Amino acid sequence: MRYISKWFFIGAIFGGPMAIFGSYLAIGYIGGAFAAISALMYPIIGATLARLWYQEKITRRAAVGIFIILAGGVTVYAPGIIAEITGTGDTGWLGYLGGAMAAIGWGVEGAIAGRGLDVADPDVGITVRFTAEVLYWVALILPAIYLFTDQPVVELVVATFNWAAIGWLTLAGVTFAFCYVSWYKSFPLIGVGRGQAIAALYGLFAVIFLAAFTLKFPEWNFLAGLVLFVAGGFVMFTESDEVLEVVRAVSTDRKKPCTAVDAVNS
Repeated sequence: MRYISKWFFIGAIFGGPMAIFGSYLAIGYIGGAFAAISALMYPIIGATLARLWYQEKITRRAAVGIFIILAGGVTVYAPGIIAEITGTGDTGWLGYLGGAMAAIGWGVEGAIAGRGLDVADPDVGITVRFTAEVLYWVALILPAIYLFTDQPVVELVVATFNWAAIGWLTLAGVTFAFCYVSWYKSFPLIGVGRGQAIAALYGLFAVIFLAAFTLKFPEWNFLAGLVLFVAGGFVMFTESDEVLEVVRAVSTDRKKPCTAVDAVNS
């Protein structure tokens, strides 16, 4: 707990109450397509933090990909935000806030998880991370909302326990678990920025499945932003093998690493 799990407990704050809850806000106030696409800016956050924190390399190609993804973010957000500012939109600012929370939260979580996954297995990291999130919600967040607001917390929790909700949440949990453990596995292998850029392809499949299930197509700016996000992701992770062999800069002034013999002797 003192050396490894603390990173996943910290990451759970950004990935859970911030990112996942923000994604639900975006779904509730704007729609599933916006929620799926708006968060695709998170590779920018993750790659930048990984660079600043533990010197993960951002090559020129990766920087171009980040710029394309940023352009996609402007395409997705700008029309709705302008409508909100000029008063021509509805009260969807919570949805746009939720989308930004998702992008920032998952980007920060990726950088933090990348630190812990240097010495931890992804299966274990995922278990610790989601255990931490459950503790935050059950022991801190929901009791605080119940005590300090007039929201019907108990009634809402009880209403959730029906077969329809449990069934859909179970299916979502199964896919989410596979997604997350694969996501975590990519970080120590190809780096946080590239792992997140590849994972951003989920937006494409989300739009496809949303259209198939609801028979509704997203607005034009969502589709244009999706194209830019996917293109930027391809640019980021189509690096040469030589670049991928060393995804982090190695400091030359570090002390000699401690060996197993040294640890036993000490």
